[in-house]
Amino acid sequence: MVVGETQILGQVRAAYATARDAGTVGRTLHELVQTTLRVGKRVHTDTGLDQLGASVVSAALAEAEDAGGSLEGKRALVVGAGSMGALAASHLRKAGIANVVVANRTHANAERLAESVAEQGVPATAVPLAELADAVSGADVAFVCTGAKGAVLEARHVAPRTTPLVVADLGLPRDVEPEVGASTACTSWTSTPCGTG
Repeated sequence: MVVGETQILGQVRAAYATARDAGTVGRTLHELVQTTLRVGKRVHTDTGLDQLGASVVSAALAEAEDAGGSLEGKRALVVGAGSMGALAASHLRKAGIANVVVANRTHANAERLAESVAEQGVPATAVPLAELADAVSGADVAFVCTGAKGAVLEARHVAPRTTPLVVADLGLPRDVEPEVGASTACTSWTSTPCGTG
């Protein structure tokens, strides 16, 4: 999704560790994975390919800033409390976001991510997905990154607004209904191959 994305090497490394711990790695797979990791590291070291963008989240953050200006002092909504949600919250914190609301299907996971963000100095709260419309109404930017099979953020969640809202859909398949991009004062960006909506 992003040329030179370092997360892919991390995913390969994690999958290999899981397989090794399960005792399912033979000599051929071991050599293949080790060669893959060496080549990936060498590509990053020798080509500078990773300078194009560290991750989908950093690309989405850049798009959000292009669409809505600096995120300094703005309010963010992160939908999804998995690794992508945590990465989004971290990038938003570094961008100077004023506060973060985390919405997730499992409220305990949303609370855990919100606590982590708050420990890093940015006020953060957790809300259940049932309160998504209220959370969206108070946000300037929303990063939506869940493992859901269908759209989580729907047009009905985005009431007509007088202030801009930038929505970054990091889900694959999409987490945001395409109609959200047509909502008043709403700019939607998706990481999926379908382009922007």
